[in-house]
Amino acid sequence: SVCNVPSGLNVLLITKNSAQLNWASTGATSYKVRYKKLTASTWTTVSTASTSVAINGLTANTNYEFQVMGICSSTSYSAYSVSKLFTTLAANNKRL
Repeated sequence: SVCNVPSGLNVLLITKNSAQLNWASTGATSYKVRYKKLTASTWTTVSTASTSVAINGLTANTNYEFQVMGICSSTSYSAYSVSKLFTTLAANNKRL
């Protein structure tokens, strides 16, 4: 069976150095998430069994993109999704 490409990518709880990445379930058993600064050439990849992942160690006031791949089995996985962009908060941003 086809392993569907994740969609509905969304970003919550953005701070100056972290964010929570979410996406819609495709019925996959796990997901591979990759993210990078928009200007960077190399991705950071993390794996999760849920449909969200919190990432830390980001740079303030910076544009990022992330993509998600669904993994249905050891031999069945989707392509990476289209990129979702987000921007971290400025270092002096005081969120109430």
